[in-house]
This record gives sequence, C-alpha cells and structure tokens, in this order.
Amino acid sequence: MEKYIISDISMEFNGIKLFRIKNVLTGELGGWIENENNLSQKGSAWIYNDAKVFQDAVVSGNAKIKENAIVSGQCHIFDNAIVSGNARVFGQAKISGSTYLDEQVSISGNTQISDLAIISGFARVTGYSKISGSAFVSNQSQIIDSTIKDCAKVVNDAVVNISTIEGNAIILENAKIDGGAFVTDNVIISGHVRLNGEVKISGDAMLQQEAIILGQSVIFDNATVSGKAIVRGNAQIYEKASLIENIIIKDNAKIYGQAVISGHAMVEDNAQVCGSAVISGFTKVSGSECIIE
Repeated sequence: MEKYIISDISMEFNGIKLFRIKNVLTGELGGWIENENNLSQKGSAWIYNDAKVFQDAVVSGNAKIKENAIVSGQCHIFDNAIVSGNARVFGQAKISGSTYLDEQVSISGNTQISDLAIISGFARVTGYSKISGSAFVSNQSQIIDSTIKDCAKVVNDAVVNISTIEGNAIILENAKIDGGAFVTDNVIISGHVRLNGEVKISGDAMLQQEAIILGQSVIFDNATVSGKAIVRGNAQIYEKASLIENIIIKDNAKIYGQAVISGHAMVEDNAQVCGSAVISGFTKVSGSECIIE
C-alpha cells in the first residue's frame, strides 16, 4: 500500500517544478518532491515542512527530511538519518545510520556520513570525506577529502583537508590540518596551528597557538608544542617534552623526557635532547649531540 500521494499543490524551485506530498492515511501534507522516485513508498521515511527533495536524490528507510532542508543531485538519505534546519545535501553524498544534520550545514561531493555522526552550524563537508562513529563537526569548520571518525570533534573555524582525525581528538579554533596528517587518541589542536604532510600526532599531545608541524614529524605521549614553534622533517617529540616560543626542531632530531626547548633555539640533524634538559636563547644543537640534564 502506498503511504503517500503527490498532491496538486505545486511550486517552482530553481527552475524545477515540485509537488507537495500527502499522507494517504492521515491526509497530512508533507514537504516537496519532484517525482515519486525521490521518496520511497516503503518504510517510514518522510519529508516534512518545507523541506525539498528533487533531481535524482532518494530518501528511504526511516530517514527524515525536515524544516527547510534541501536534498538534491544524486544523494541518498537512508536508515534513520535526519536532515533538518537549512541543511543542504547535494552531489552524490550518502547519509545513513542515525546521522543528524542540522542548521546551515553543506554536504556535497561523494561524502559519506554514517553511524551517530552529528554535523551542525555552518560546517561544510565535501569531496570524498567520510564521517562516522560519534564524530562531531560544527560551527564553520570545513572537512575536505578527509576521514573523521570515532569520537573526534572538529569545531570553530578548523579546516581538515586530505587527513584523518580519529579517537577522541579535538581540532578547534583556527587550526588547519592538511596533506595526509593523522591525528588520534586524546590530542587537542587549537589556535592557529598548522599541520602539513604525513605528520602523526597521538597520545595526549597538545598543539596550540601558532605552532607549525611539517613533513613526517611524530608527536606523541604528553608532549606540548606551542608559541611559534616549528617541527619538521622526521623529528620526534614525545614523553613530556615541551616546545615553546620561536624554536625550530628539524631533520631527525628527538626531544623527549621532560626537556624544554624555548626562545630561538634550534635542534637539528640527529641531535637528541632529553631528561630534564632546558635549551633556550639562540642555542643550536646539531649533529649527533645528545644533551641530558
């Protein structure tokens, strides 16, 4: 038995004629579709209010499209997904699971959003991005060709491009993650931090202010990088090491233990600074030096 019919009430939207749907059992009017292919007659999927679904977009399963949401292109909204507010879903996006999209979000490209993911605010997700688990993306953040999963959060004006954020990691404020970066565990990245390249950040590491991490650098454990610190090459920062101010750590240098590097110091080549060592000022540590204090 059909659950809805297409009523005689019509409107033109972006040059496309849309029709209101009508519940066969209750007579209640629903949202707008272009034709019967847009909303499955099976399951409890429904389009409410002034929501619109058109072109080759399909809503099925128990999915709900509400308020002023617009779904177009070749999108498929299914399972228990909810698209609400002024959300826009277009391109070839697939929205499934118990995903919730709200407010002014824009989902496009070949994006896949599933499980319990929540996307809200003015967030934009595009390209071949995959958002899953209990991931949360909000505010004016942008996700481009990236994977956000588990309980990871990307908020404020953060941008994640061609990278993976997982675990309980939090990316916030104006942080920019790019170029194949991998962030996991309980990492927090904030301020104007920049990650570019195949860097790996894990453990309880904290990156903040204007720090820049490049190349194939690895930062983990309880390490902290802040100020205008630059870490590049294959450098490793771990344990409880702390990098602050205008320092540069590069090449294959290793900073670990409870070492503190500050000022305009530079550690390069295969140098190691560990223990409780404190390097500051314009000190330069290079070659195969190993400083332990």
